[in-house]
Amino acid sequence: MAGEFALVVLLACLAATPLSAATGLVLGVLRRRGASSGLADGLRLHAALLLGISLVHGTKVWLVQSGLPGHHLAQGNGAVWAGAALMLTALVFMRTRRGGAAVVPPWMRLSAVLMAVLILQAWLQPWIHGPAKAVAPALNNTADNRPDVILVTIDTFSAKHASLYGYGRATTPKLDALATTATVFDRFYANGNFTTAGVASFTGGVRPWTHRAFLAPSHVAAGLPQQSLVARFHDAGYRTLAVSSNPWAAPTNLDMNPWLDAQAESQPWKRLCPWDPDNLLPQLAGPKTRALLATQGWYAAPRNALLQALLKHGVCPPSGHFDPTDAFQHALQLLDTRASDDKRPTLLWVHLTPPHDPYAPPPPFVGTFDSSSQARTLLDSSPAYHYNTSALPNDLRARLEARYDEALLYTDAAFGDFVETLRQRGQLDRAALVVSADHGESFRNDYGAHGGPELFDEVLHIPLVIKLPGQIQGRRVAQVTEQADLLPTLTSIAGLTMPPGLEGRSLMPLLESRALPEVPAFAMSFERQRPDAALERGTVVIIDGHWKLHQIVGTPDPLTPQPKSTRLFNLATDPLERTDVSGLHPDIVQRLRGVIDAKVQAHRLPPSHTP
Repeated sequence: MAGEFALVVLLACLAATPLSAATGLVLGVLRRRGASSGLADGLRLHAALLLGISLVHGTKVWLVQSGLPGHHLAQGNGAVWAGAALMLTALVFMRTRRGGAAVVPPWMRLSAVLMAVLILQAWLQPWIHGPAKAVAPALNNTADNRPDVILVTIDTFSAKHASLYGYGRATTPKLDALATTATVFDRFYANGNFTTAGVASFTGGVRPWTHRAFLAPSHVAAGLPQQSLVARFHDAGYRTLAVSSNPWAAPTNLDMNPWLDAQAESQPWKRLCPWDPDNLLPQLAGPKTRALLATQGWYAAPRNALLQALLKHGVCPPSGHFDPTDAFQHALQLLDTRASDDKRPTLLWVHLTPPHDPYAPPPPFVGTFDSSSQARTLLDSSPAYHYNTSALPNDLRARLEARYDEALLYTDAAFGDFVETLRQRGQLDRAALVVSADHGESFRNDYGAHGGPELFDEVLHIPLVIKLPGQIQGRRVAQVTEQADLLPTLTSIAGLTMPPGLEGRSLMPLLESRALPEVPAFAMSFERQRPDAALERGTVVIIDGHWKLHQIVGTPDPLTPQPKSTRLFNLATDPLERTDVSGLHPDIVQRLRGVIDAKVQAHRLPPSHTP
């Protein structure tokens, strides 16, 4: 909440920068013409307020970068705070004197100098201290029989839209083919509905209320990166490689860099339109501010006009797709960088951005499921997020869903080419190949896309396909499993020791056709929650067999039209979660709500090692 307020203030500062410059010019003119001291003092006060706000934000940058506890208001936005402060400081000094008369009093100039020192310290902090360094194990120069592990995670991939899971359109033919010799988990759930929360869960083996990566710029709690998937494999003697095309899923954002031997960043956003404000918005704004901008015509209208002009003049490509082949090419290049005497097994993690919006893929995929000329560009193939989707015409909603399915088909084709290349190179037979996602995408319940307060199955039910080395027979697992299970499962496949403090469990017994006790899965959204504060506002769901309980924690989100804080759905008879049956089963509601309340209370405070 405080971070959101601070961000709004920052945006106001940025908007006021031209006004500040104009104020300085007017002030100089008025002083030369002998204007009244009252007017001059008022204008000087305006400049002082702008400088004071900038000084506050510069101090926040220093506090965050210095790692002092309890100061996360500017986390992830340090460059923005510093840039705004620097601009205003420069304006102050430019207008310090005009015609021999001091426009800005000495105490303000002293404040500006202090702010500049703080900003410089904030920028230099990472280079002074540097990231923690992991100790690299000695290269294993003898044959290592442990399997390679190749993990491919696909952003915004809902199992509800995969033909592998019974969807009506043939969206995943290549994945379907792989599944004939792999194990498919039919009820695998994401622990969150947003990229950062989901990725931190499957790389850390813990749920969001533990790792605390609630938002896009959030980092996992201190002490968890060294227990992460990449760190565990690296410390056990694996060669660790990573490719990401979504900055919120990149190892850098999750503090895993010290344990990576090599990584590459595929940056498909640059292949869309670098001047699109929406490409910069996630780096500048939290979810509340993004939601505010997305619903205001004063923002959407000029953005659309700008993009139309850029598309018309060829500055931006017409298709809104993210190119998954680029990430796979980077992955193959990293695999080829092995030294001749390096016999270590390899962990390769590739995270793809598509089918994330904008959905429209390039030909020949666009038009496969909807032949119309609409929703085929960067400009018009994104959904209306969250409850705003209810205002869309039904035909447009159906068309956007078709474009999403086409983007999924496009991604599946690139994945199939990657798998075939691995097979031809002889790298597939000795590897465990795992395919999953960070979260899904919603087109139902008048709720669009992902993130936000709702946790419907379209957003949470994601694929999990695991092909063990040498596996030739396909299997299906109907048991409820969750994202936090992925780290301990991959650890078991590689024969590594299990890290402590996990909330997930190894699914190896299910891979080997052995029994595993049934336990519930959990998912949650705490986007409006400060990572370093007690849990007071969010949504948690529990999936126990065919029952699913939605529970609001604390005060309901004012943007949520749901009148009830507790809803119960029977997924066996109502997989689309249309009918709340909480009134018919009060005993089940009481039991499941008690489990959620106990879990939330146990994780209410941040981990003791959280900075």
